Amino acid sequence: MKAIIFDMDGVLIDSERVSLECFKKAAKIHGVELDIDLYMSTIGQNAKTCDETYMRCFKDRDLLTNAKATYKNLFKKESDNGRIPLKKGAREIIDYLKNNNYPYALATSSARPYVEMAFINQGYSEVPFKYIMTGDKINNSKPDPEIFIKAAEMMGVDVKDCLIVEDSLNGIKAAYNATATSCLVPDIVEPNEEMLNKANYIKKDLLEVLELIKNNLVQ
Repeated sequence: MKAIIFDMDGVLIDSERVSLECFKKAAKIHGVELDIDLYMSTIGQNAKTCDETYMRCFKDRDLLTNAKATYKNLFKKESDNGRIPLKKGAREIIDYLKNNNYPYALATSSARPYVEMAFINQGYSEVPFKYIMTGDKINNSKPDPEIFIKAAEMMGVDVKDCLIVEDSLNGIKAAYNATATSCLVPDIVEPNEEMLNKANYIKKDLLEVLELIKNNLVQ
């Protein structure tokens, strides 16, 4: 492996549980009972694809828009109050790659302002990634491999030579479709048979991923 690509939410940032609770609360405020399975199916997808899925639950576009605005306010309060920590091993794995001059990138369905907020609220002066590919810069959401292919191109490597660290079904499928090496670190989505079959490695946390990287990276 010549480079590493990380998803963010649920991999580096322990945000998925908070996000779910905030979205569920926002939906209820606007009179909608959120379908949890429907919500879980959107993890790893960009905003446009998520909205298309959410409409099956909200039915009305204006209602969805208002609920999303409420969600963003609720989630920002949680983040600003420091209630969305980094995942175990996140600092260590980022520091190791940076200190050893290995190429690494962030590939997230979230937009750049949210990425900055997530890291700055955890004590970073700036996002600790030189290469960042966000959901608003791609046309096709996961499980399409576009976001990983573009992240690899930013680093000047072939995506086939990358290790992709993911937590969701959509992310693992996208890594598989990119013919990259993938590492599954499960979060709130319980791994199903497809995830287990398509992931090349399965680790319980980022500290275990760091050991994998130390043993498999090449310069």
